[in-house]
Amino acid sequence: MHKETPHHSSSKPSSKFEDRLHTNYAPSDEQLEELSSFISSKLPELERLSAAANQYKELKEIVDAHQALLSPIRRVPEEILAQIFIFCLPTDRCAVMNVREPPLLLGRVCSQWRDIAVRTPRLWSSIHIVPPLC
Repeated sequence: MHKETPHHSSSKPSSKFEDRLHTNYAPSDEQLEELSSFISSKLPELERLSAAANQYKELKEIVDAHQALLSPIRRVPEEILAQIFIFCLPTDRCAVMNVREPPLLLGRVCSQWRDIAVRTPRLWSSIHIVPPLC
């Protein structure tokens, strides 16, 4: 037998001013007091939710950082990465000194890739350097 669990919906708190929100309505002096009271009653919950959101963000950052350690690319041997880097070079022209293209682009991924790229002579053996215009 399947037992249903209650559904918790996150609905907006109801207010008698609901139909006046996002309009140019100007509340009366009496309504100003009601609005202030309504706002004050919601501030503790707002603070609680803000703290929970901050805890969520911190925990998410920790989990994401640890999740990154599981990435298979971290276990690829440096020799294989160097060969992959060589295959990234253009085949129809010499590589150019441009940070948006290999080999310079590869060195911008992370310090390990930069070290591998620098230590791979074939990446640098046919670089086209354009002299600056004067």
